[in-house]
Amino acid sequence: MGQPKKHRNTSRTKSSSRNQQRLIITFIALLIVGGAAMLLLSGAPTDYTPEVVGAPRVAFAQEQVDFGDVPISQMVEAVFHVSNVGDQTLHFLEEPVIEVREGCCPPRAIVSSTRVAPGGEATITVQFTMHEGMGGPHDFRVHVRTNDPQEPYKELVILSNWI
Repeated sequence: MGQPKKHRNTSRTKSSSRNQQRLIITFIALLIVGGAAMLLLSGAPTDYTPEVVGAPRVAFAQEQVDFGDVPISQMVEAVFHVSNVGDQTLHFLEEPVIEVREGCCPPRAIVSSTRVAPGGEATITVQFTMHEGMGGPHDFRVHVRTNDPQEPYKELVILSNWI
């Protein structure tokens, strides 16, 4: 006859496996409870809800161009550099409108791009000339509207004296 078969104690193996699972679950529960306790002790309010607060933010390199005395029939060009220093896309809501405060013949303002990505730049360009009979001081105001929530409206100034 052969040797007697050795029987494993399967109940001990199952018991050992259950104990390991319980230890792992207990450890995970302690990590969760400890993390929650640290949040409470850190002073963070328990009713805190994070918000996205990003927005576009318009910035101009200069807001006024003064050409001084300009000979009649000479072409001049005012270029305003617009930067988006925010963290959302800046949009021009309409074509800039030019108001004549003094002088005559308002030119048209051209925007290089109606959308400016965060960190990006666009330009507003105004080209014009005056002819005989249109001399003297000119004061143009360029009205710019964007989706910048802190400063949605901006006024740029173009001055010249045609001789």
